[in-house]
Amino acid sequence: MKKSLAILLLLIAFLIPIVTIFLVRNWYEGRMAEYERAAFIVIDKGKMQLTVHGLDGEVKAQWPIACGKGLGDKHAEGDNCTPEGVFRISDIQNSSGWKHDFGDGRGDIAGAYGPYFLRLSTGRHKGIGIHGTHDPGSMGKRATEGCIRLRNDDIERLKSMAYCGLTVIVLPSEDDIMENSRQSKKEDNAET
Repeated sequence: MKKSLAILLLLIAFLIPIVTIFLVRNWYEGRMAEYERAAFIVIDKGKMQLTVHGLDGEVKAQWPIACGKGLGDKHAEGDNCTPEGVFRISDIQNSSGWKHDFGDGRGDIAGAYGPYFLRLSTGRHKGIGIHGTHDPGSMGKRATEGCIRLRNDDIERLKSMAYCGLTVIVLPSEDDIMENSRQSKKEDNAET
């Protein structure tokens, strides 16, 4: 009996550190996975760049983008402008099977949105998001109908750090600011 009790105590003494190490390791990996998540994203239309910031503000990733063909903040459907301001990711969708007709006579283009579409909650403007592309050569250009476009490898990486509710800040370029000023003056003149 004493021998059995001694073996049991020895077994427990051996298992406690192993279980503790396992639990601490799982806790640590969970915390590190949370740390890998983005805290916020900044899209700079002037630099044509998307930057992912971590919890302590450090840059976790940075990639070139394509954004809306139109200059200035988005005012209406079809203006080809990328909305400016502070938004949130409202949905993360698998867009690998999606097609889009760009109105260039080529019809529906398979893979136009790449593998993922991170939908932005932009108020009255629907269908705006961050997504992949069928045209990686468009990076650094004003080439979209208002969305933010990344290379497919980059959207894959971004998707691994993003989540619904993540803050996305879209900054205007100097040209966007000038266009916004012109639009504001037009609106002021129309009111008087």
